[in-house]
Amino acid sequence: MVFKNTNIQKLGKVLWGLIPLVLWLLPADFFDNSNWVLCIHKRLFGVECPGCGMTRAVMHLHHFDFEKAIDFNRAVLIVYPILGFLWFKLTYKFFS
Repeated sequence: MVFKNTNIQKLGKVLWGLIPLVLWLLPADFFDNSNWVLCIHKRLFGVECPGCGMTRAVMHLHHFDFEKAIDFNRAVLIVYPILGFLWFKLTYKFFS
């Protein structure tokens, strides 16, 4: 049985829509100063994988800091537009 338009689903839709705003409200360097190494590849082998730095790169590109974004990971120029497209596509699907 599928419940449509429950309060939990409405809250989820609102939170989904607020993701870009929340990322803009956080400072661009919010993820820069972490001492945690979450990348399994880096933990096991001691070298960065092609995805290392992507979170920081996306955050800097979201704040229009292109130079730092590219320094963290050049693939952000491909990943960020794809993430934006998917976010808009899912947002349209949620609200239509």
